[in-house]
Parts: sequence; structure tokens; C-alpha cells
Amino acid sequence: MLRVLMVCMGVVFLLSGIPLQAQNLLKNPSFEEPEDSDNWESDHSAAWERWGMWMNREIGWVPRRTGEGITGYHHWEVIGADSSGLFQDVEGVPALSECQFSIHALIDEMTDIEELRLRLEPLGGGDPYEAAVIEGDEISTVTWDYLAISGVNTRPGVRVVVEIIPSGNEKKNGALKLDDAELRIEQ
Repeated sequence: MLRVLMVCMGVVFLLSGIPLQAQNLLKNPSFEEPEDSDNWESDHSAAWERWGMWMNREIGWVPRRTGEGITGYHHWEVIGADSSGLFQDVEGVPALSECQFSIHALIDEMTDIEELRLRLEPLGGGDPYEAAVIEGDEISTVTWDYLAISGVNTRPGVRVVVEIIPSGNEKKNGALKLDDAELRIEQ
């Protein structure tokens, strides 16, 4: 009976023009799984690529939004002005899909990063379909902020990117926490 009701509800949603909620297309969206399955303490999250300094999977940091893992940006350890970030390529996203990428962020008090940037790019990288810039002082130190962008991919697949621009100060302060990334599409 429940299965029939769910199917009927789906038909009603389709007929009424309300889109059905799609599943999260990202692998390891909460950074739980280490790249090296034999090393639970690995600082590299499975399915995510990273660049720059001190963008690590963390299992000991708190607070966490969900689960046991987050990505932590160790701003106080960064030397120089080069950005750091992480990305994931997602195959199987049909061209001309409305893509929404989101992630939750929490910043430590006194953290002086310049910006957090979100991008939707073509699979494999390239000029972004959509980008957003969030100033470091706009990110909450108290509750997890939901950060999201939406855009349409012109080719199959998509890359989601989070980039951190450090402060220009020689001595940098604080850290940034990231958790619960999500990519949903609507065709």
C-alpha cells in the first residue's frame, strides 16, 4: 500500500510541475571516508582532490555538522598568498542540467581568510558555469552556514570547487571547517 501511495505521489508531483527531489550526486560528501581505506586517520578525503596548503580531512576537529569527518583549512599554518581548495568531478550529469552545489561552512573566531569561492565548472575544469565569492568575515563563527550556487552545465558532467583565498597578512589566524557538500540536478 505504501509503495503504491509513493508512486501515486510521484505522479502527482510530476503532473503538478513540482520537481522530485534528486539524490546527492557527490561521493563522500561529508568527508567521512579517507582516501586510504587502510588508514582511518588519513588527511585526504576519498573522491575529493585538493591543492595548496593545509586543506585536510579532519576526524578530531569539533564541532562537526554530521558524522565523524570534515575538511579543515588550517589557515594559521599557511605561508604565502596561494589559494587552497578541493574539488570533485561528477560524471553522468546530463548537459543543460540545472546544478546546485552547496556546502556548510563554519569559521573560527579571529580567522582572517580573505574569501571562500564556490564554482561549478565543466568536467575536468575550465571556465566556470557559475561562481560565487563569500568574504571571510561573512562566514559564521557560531552556526554552520549553508553556502550554495546554481548554474546550468553546457556539457555533460560537472566539477564542483571550493577555493580558499588566505589573508594577505604574513601571520595568518584561525581555521575554517567544511562539511556536508551536496550536488543536486534538475533537468
